Amino acid sequence: MISAKEPIFPSSSASEPLRNILENEGECVPQSFTRVNELLRDVDKQRKTMRFANALPPIKQVPPEILIEVFMGYIDLHETYEVCTEEKDDDEDDKTRLTRASDPVPAKDFYQDLPYPLLLSQVCAQWRSVVQNAPRLWTRIYFRVCHGKFLPDKQLVHEWFQRSGSLPIDIGICVSKSVSRQSQNEFLKCLVMYSERWRSLALQMKIDSIFYRPPLSLPNLQQVIIPFPNHIRPQGNAFRDATKLTRVEIFSNRSIESMPPSYFPVPLSNITVLCLRYLFGEPDCFRDFMLACPLLETCELLQVPDFRGDGLDIQMSFTPARFPFLKNFTLEFEGWVGSPQILNNLCLPKLESFVLRRRTLDSVPFQFAFMPYLVKLQKRSGFQLRKFVFRLDSGPPRSAPPDTVDGLVDFLKLNPTLEDLDLEDCRFNIPLLCRKLTVDSHSSALEPLVPNLIRLRIAQTQRMGKKPVIRSDYRDGSRGTDGDIADMVLSRWNPPQRPEQGDINNDTTAKGTLVKRLKEGFTFEAYSRKLSPGVLSRLKDCEAEGMPLQVMTGKRHFYDQRSGGQ
Repeated sequence: MISAKEPIFPSSSASEPLRNILENEGECVPQSFTRVNELLRDVDKQRKTMRFANALPPIKQVPPEILIEVFMGYIDLHETYEVCTEEKDDDEDDKTRLTRASDPVPAKDFYQDLPYPLLLSQVCAQWRSVVQNAPRLWTRIYFRVCHGKFLPDKQLVHEWFQRSGSLPIDIGICVSKSVSRQSQNEFLKCLVMYSERWRSLALQMKIDSIFYRPPLSLPNLQQVIIPFPNHIRPQGNAFRDATKLTRVEIFSNRSIESMPPSYFPVPLSNITVLCLRYLFGEPDCFRDFMLACPLLETCELLQVPDFRGDGLDIQMSFTPARFPFLKNFTLEFEGWVGSPQILNNLCLPKLESFVLRRRTLDSVPFQFAFMPYLVKLQKRSGFQLRKFVFRLDSGPPRSAPPDTVDGLVDFLKLNPTLEDLDLEDCRFNIPLLCRKLTVDSHSSALEPLVPNLIRLRIAQTQRMGKKPVIRSDYRDGSRGTDGDIADMVLSRWNPPQRPEQGDINNDTTAKGTLVKRLKEGFTFEAYSRKLSPGVLSRLKDCEAEGMPLQVMTGKRHFYDQRSGGQ
């Protein structure tokens, strides 16, 4: 073997090829240096370019797919329909209207009137590109028309709908009264062209013409919301074939007592969510419409009037009706004495949430107490509520409320699963109510009242006016009774242990305690004065431990707000 340090003497035959190789490599060296320098210049240029990436805002670096999801969330935050300023009060004087056809478009309202995808597309070129190339964003077209001279161009509306491709669409439109009926009808024609793709329809406008046309093809329609009072006439055929329709919210501005549900312009057999409000008519019609919806899961009956003639007959009876799927029920009574008889012979075995609202009027010598009807309803149905809301409008004062604490307690005893109790303007004896709700481990009762309660709200309107001559029928409890409020709250925030850890029939309460904690909080806004400092301090201790707490003076009375009283 030849050592690396030893000289090499190639033969004459090998010298010539070696010389050629060396010459070729020597010629390539300058070219390699040139390429290296070019690469170094490219790297330097790329480094300078990459510096600009740090200057881009983070939103510019979000992928389009993520942006689309963010935009969808933004659209979801907005209601499917909004009340135009003009529609809030039918009796409002024309001179006080904030929007009129002759007014210029206010700058603050301009962007509110645009469909949300169109509004998003005005932010920057990147967002415009994302919005215009995302059909999902254009499946929800909600906008307002509050100025008669600025109806959207029909061709523009067609472009908005076409951007969603063939996907089902949700439409929400609010049209001001300043827009003529003819213009509204012409505008509806643009919508009808896309009826096969309607998934939901929320129209706050005059819709007389949309129901009374030949049957539309509605293979995707699932909900119809007409929040603005309209003249509903019988036997409209346009929605006859909406077999997938499951949700209807319609407010009528006329009596429909002569219109049976079979003549209603919307099919009801598959409805699971029903919301009806009638300004006139008999309570019977509400039951008739409920019976036409055997699959009801959520029902809201608003502005239920008094019965005529025999309305004071407490024994008024109806044909027994059972709704096996109804879980959420809202009743709003708008009358002189109330019409709780509408609950007679109803059976609601699955009811979980019950909201009861009622008006009170001072000049009426008699009003029905609702709690006896609720007790009978529960015993007949066997439901177990999770939420109960009982609210009365804060009308002029009366000598005594028709419902009492004892009546409420009788109803609460039948619903031990209750978690949310909301009482507003019921004019109950608050100290007595708190004593009833206080948890006492030494009580002889087997179980405390509503052991699963996790949220409690008590609200009442404070005294009217500055002069003591005018007093509301309820009285602020004396400061000596403020302790009843604190005792009740503390007993439910730090509930006592069960005397014996025996077998528990259910797992509704926390292990080892008599009741659940008020983890969703306590709200008290009932007295016209502040609670005593010692009581407030005890309540604040619960708040410091994590209990949501809101304590303030009662709401100002309607008459105080008008007269400027404190």
